[in-house]
Amino acid sequence: MQPHINHPTLPDDQAAEATEIKPKTGTRLPKEVRMQQIEFAALKVFRCRGYKDGSTKEIAKEAGVTEGLIFKYYPTKIQILENIICTWYDKALSQYLAQIQIIESLNDKLKYAISHNLECMCNDAEISNLYLELRRDRYFKSSRLLEYNKLYVGEMINVIKNIQDTHNTGREPIRPTLIAQMIYSMAEARSEPHRFGEKKINIQTTADEIYELFMRLL
Repeated sequence: MQPHINHPTLPDDQAAEATEIKPKTGTRLPKEVRMQQIEFAALKVFRCRGYKDGSTKEIAKEAGVTEGLIFKYYPTKIQILENIICTWYDKALSQYLAQIQIIESLNDKLKYAISHNLECMCNDAEISNLYLELRRDRYFKSSRLLEYNKLYVGEMINVIKNIQDTHNTGREPIRPTLIAQMIYSMAEARSEPHRFGEKKINIQTTADEIYELFMRLL
């Protein structure tokens, strides 16, 4: 059974506060709470409208604040999305690193890495699509998400390298970075029908198929 991936939401009391507070009430909230309120509203807008079509004007209306206040905390709309995805990625990455460390078998580590990636993309298709959209943007390389991505991908690369070391065939092995890229590309492609609501996939079956294909490359 795969562990559940937690997704970014506000605690119930803060979520209620975020929907109840209206602009010009004179209520001053701490910066952290106000930013949570804006990000909570932005996530709702992005889920419904997508990142490109969701405007800061809509976010402000949903959050009950002025559009100017949003730009006080976030110079650009993409930085709101970055914060939302970082919250999601931080929880998923912490869980992933903790779990993979207690798995003893290298092969089981790889199976878990593949299934975890698929689960992240399928359990909350809307937010994973937002992440993939941001990853394709040139802003991604200067964002905090790049470091999250390096840690996440780096763990799989290490597992692949260790598996290759235990399967010494005498041939020049395929670069672990290339294999990791292939695995993630396959996971993204295989999850696409699920992420766009066309057809649900069986995560474990799909992960097993990707794993078996990798083993043939050894």
